[in-house]
Amino acid sequence: MRLRANGAEQVRIDGADLEVTFADGEEMRTGISAKFTREAVERAARRGTRVERLLHGRRPLFGLAFASPR
Repeated sequence: MRLRANGAEQVRIDGADLEVTFADGEEMRTGISAKFTREAVERAARRGTRVERLLHGRRPLFGLAFASPR
């Protein structure tokens, strides 16, 4: 899933102390629906991103990875 900017935008996310600027038409990937193990996520992160946080419920059937560019 992706979001595309309709015009230049500057977005502030207070809870993450983050400010991001998007050019007109620039896209941001907001989600990937796939099956991965924790090890696979960490391996993928070594290829250009860093896993900041990996969250899952009591049974790790579903998770959410927060990653950022290296």
